[in-house]
Amino acid sequence: MVCIVLFGLANGAKVSLINGFQLLKFLGKGTFGAVYQARREADSKIYAIKKVDTRRMTAKERAEAVNEIRVLASVAGEHVITFYEAFVADDVLYIVTEYAGNGDLLGFLKNKKRAGHLPEATVWSFFIQMLLGTKTMHENNILHRDLKAANVFLCSNTFLKLGDLGVAKVLKHDQALASTQVGTPYYVAPEVWRNKPYNSKCDVWSLGCLLYELCTFRPPFEAESMEGLARKVMKGKYEQIPSFYSQALRTTLAKLLVIEPKQRASVEELLASDEIRSRLNSITDAVSAQSDHHTSEPVNIVSTIAVPRRFNDLTKNLPPSRYDTKDVSPKGIGPGEGAPPSARMPMTPQQQHAYGAQYPGQYPVAGAGAVPPSREIRMVYHAPNGNPNSSRASIFARGGYNPITHAQMHTGASQAYRLSNHYQQQQEYSAQRARVTPSHWY
Repeated sequence: MVCIVLFGLANGAKVSLINGFQLLKFLGKGTFGAVYQARREADSKIYAIKKVDTRRMTAKERAEAVNEIRVLASVAGEHVITFYEAFVADDVLYIVTEYAGNGDLLGFLKNKKRAGHLPEATVWSFFIQMLLGTKTMHENNILHRDLKAANVFLCSNTFLKLGDLGVAKVLKHDQALASTQVGTPYYVAPEVWRNKPYNSKCDVWSLGCLLYELCTFRPPFEAESMEGLARKVMKGKYEQIPSFYSQALRTTLAKLLVIEPKQRASVEELLASDEIRSRLNSITDAVSAQSDHHTSEPVNIVSTIAVPRRFNDLTKNLPPSRYDTKDVSPKGIGPGEGAPPSARMPMTPQQQHAYGAQYPGQYPVAGAGAVPPSREIRMVYHAPNGNPNSSRASIFARGGYNPITHAQMHTGASQAYRLSNHYQQQQEYSAQRARVTPSHWY
C-alpha cells in the first residue's frame, strides 16, 4: 500500500497531507526516526508523528521499529504518552501519538539551570509522576529501558509523561528477565553494564539518575570514556545532592541507586514508602485536572506484530486507531456525536434524506440538529512496483450503525480509481482516509 500525498493550498501556500495529516514542523530525533508536529485534518487537533524510513533498514531493525507500536498500543495511563495510530506509506512507518506542547525534561532543565536549583516541591512532583508512569508500564510487564530526561515529555510546566518507547521490552511475565544491552549510558543500570540478565529494577536505577539530575542538573555518574563511566556506575559512588534538599530526598535516592538489583527498591515499594506516600495525594490531585486520560478504557497487551517481507503489507497487522471520535465532526456538518445540541449544526434536507434512508426512524425531527454517526473509510490505491497498468483499489470501512453495503463499496472503489488517475500525473500514489457520514459517500 502506497500513500497518496494530497496537495492543496492553505493561505496561498502549497500543503502536503500524509494520510490526513499535515506535517507542521520538525521536533527532533527519536529512537528510530524523526518526530514532527502535525495537524490531523479530521479533527484539527495537534499530534506528534514519528516518521521512520525503513528502506535502508535490516529486517531486525524494522522489527525493532515496529516493536514501539506494540509497546505503545499495550499501555495507557495518565503519565505515559498516548498512542493513536500507525500506518505505512512507501516503506515509511508513521507512528501517531499525543503531542506534548512544552517539550522534554532535558530542555526544561537546561532552561532552569540558569535560574538556580529547582524547588523541592517541583523535584518531588516530577519524580512521583515519572514513578507513576513507570508503574503503569511495569504493571503490564513492560520495561522502558531508556528512561532519561530527553524521553520525559511535558504537557505543561507541571504535568509530564514518559515517551519514546523505541527500545522498550514486553516481558512474558513479571518474573521474566531481559538480556539485550540497550539504553543511554549515563542512565544504564550496573547489571546492564555487566551484561547480566535484568528486570524492571533497571528502570528504577534510571529513575534514580533522573531524580539526581532534578537536584543537580547533571547525571550522578560522569566520565571521559565509556570504560570510565562503566567503572563509576558499577562502584555506585556518587556525590551527594545539595544540602538544601531534605533528608527525605536523600533517603529516596539511596533506595534507587543501589548496585545490586535485588536490594534496589521496586516501584511499588517506593510508592508505599513514607517519603512518597505523604506527598502522593496532593501531587496526583494537582496534575489529574490536567490529564485527558480516561481510566475507564482498558488496554490489553498487543501480540507481537509480524513484519512481512514487503514492508508496505504491514498495515493489515497494525493495531486499530484510538481516536476519541465523540467530538470529531464530518466536514461541513459540525460537532459530532456527544456534542451538546446547541453546538450542532442542523443537517441540510439532502443530509436528512440520506441519513433517514440509511438509518430509518433515527433522525427525530427535520432541522432538529441531530448528527448521524461517523464512519471511517479508507481507500487504498495499489500500484505494484509503481506500474499503474497492474493497479487496483480497495476500500475499507468501519463505524456507524450498519455495515457498509456492496453498492457503497463499489461507489467508493470507483472514486478511489478516479483519485488515482488524477494523482497519477504527479506520480503520487497512496491512501486517503476521511471521516464521513451517509451523505458523504465517495
